[in-house]
Amino acid sequence: MGTPLKPSDPYEVFSTRRDEALKGGSAGLLYVEFSADKDANSDDRRQWAVANPSYPHRTGESAILRMKKNLGDDSLRREGLGIWDETTISSAIDPRLWANGTVETRADGGVISFCIDMSPDRSALAIGACMKYLDGTAHIELAEYRDTKKHGTAWDADWIEQRWPKTAAVVIDAQSPAMVLLPELKSRGMKVMVNTINGMGQACGCVLDMLTAGTLKHLSDADQPQLATAVANATTRPIGKSGAFGWNKTGSDIDISLLVACTMALQGAWITRRNPNRWQHVMQ
Repeated sequence: MGTPLKPSDPYEVFSTRRDEALKGGSAGLLYVEFSADKDANSDDRRQWAVANPSYPHRTGESAILRMKKNLGDDSLRREGLGIWDETTISSAIDPRLWANGTVETRADGGVISFCIDMSPDRSALAIGACMKYLDGTAHIELAEYRDTKKHGTAWDADWIEQRWPKTAAVVIDAQSPAMVLLPELKSRGMKVMVNTINGMGQACGCVLDMLTAGTLKHLSDADQPQLATAVANATTRPIGKSGAFGWNKTGSDIDISLLVACTMALQGAWITRRNPNRWQHVMQ
C-alpha cells in the first residue's frame, strides 16, 4: 500500500508492479488504485471524490485544503489525488556518465571557484564549488547547502570572505534570487562575476561535454545525496534559438539550485582571469 512517490524517491519495485498491473497483470497479482484524472485540477472537488472514497464523509474538505497548504500542489496531486508523475521525461544528465565521474576524494592541486545560488522560493541557499586543474580536468561538488528559514542568508558573506584569498572566482547568476547577496559581497572587497543567460547555456553544455569526455569528476552520490537528487531530476529548458539550454526541474518540490551552483562554479573557473596561486607566490 502507498501513494505515488516523488521522482527522487527509489520506487522502482512499486512502479514496476504498477506497470505490470496496468498491462494486464499476472497470476497472483491484485492491484487497486484510486486516482484522479491525470489532467485534474487540484481544486476540483469532484476529482477529490474520484481519488478518495472517504471524501467528504470521513475526510472532509478542510483536511484536503490543509494538506494542500502544507504539502504544495505537486505533493497534493501525488498523496491526495493519487496521480503519478509522467515518467517519459528522461534526466538531462545520463546516469551512467554521472556515475562514471565518481571519485572517492577530491584531488588537490587545482584552483577553486564558487557559485552562490538560491532556490526560486528562497527556501535554501547553495554554494557550489569547482576545482580546476592544469590538465584541463575539473572536480565539482556541493560546498554548502542551508535552509534559509533556519539559518538565514547572512552567513554566506562570511563563508565566502574566509575563502576569498584562495578563490579564483565567485559567480552569481543574474536571474537568481541570490543576487540579493551581491551588494554585501562587493562591500567586503570581493569581486563577483554576474552570469548572463548565454553563460548559463555555455556552462550546462560544458558539464555534459566534460562528463562525456571523462574530464569532470565529483564525489559519490552517497557522500552528496542532495546534489545527486538534483542531478537525477534535472531536465532542460531551451535558451534562445541556437540550441543552448539551461537546467530545469521535474516538479515544484525539486530543488536544482545545487546543480546550478556547481555548474556555474565550473563556468567561473573557466572564464576567470584571477589566479590566487600566482598572487600568493608574489606575496611570498
